[in-house]
Amino acid sequence: MIRSGATGWFQLRSVGGAVADVPSDATACAHRDANFSLVVMGGADEMVDRAWARLSPFHKGLCISFESSLRPERIAEAWPPRTLSRLRELKSVYDPEGVFGDNFAPTPAANHPGGSTP
Repeated sequence: MIRSGATGWFQLRSVGGAVADVPSDATACAHRDANFSLVVMGGADEMVDRAWARLSPFHKGLCISFESSLRPERIAEAWPPRTLSRLRELKSVYDPEGVFGDNFAPTPAANHPGGSTP
């Protein structure tokens, strides 16, 4: 990926340890079993996406805080179904009008008063 010229910045972080001590469904940060975090930034989205796709067989999960693509499928990559369901329930209670709707805010749960589509 670095040699492709697509990335202007590349970071590999070691995680695990105390991060992995917390159950994966206890917080919105669901991929706590990962040993490493890989962050890549580049100027041409298409080039970065192609290079990133080559790595996809070797990783899972997504940290929304580092994501710049606004494609809706990123939500499913960031949060497993149980976690996303819980976040949508919380959104229904605390922000049903979508005041906090920037970036990748999940939609409120449909089955909750004031909720919208899942």
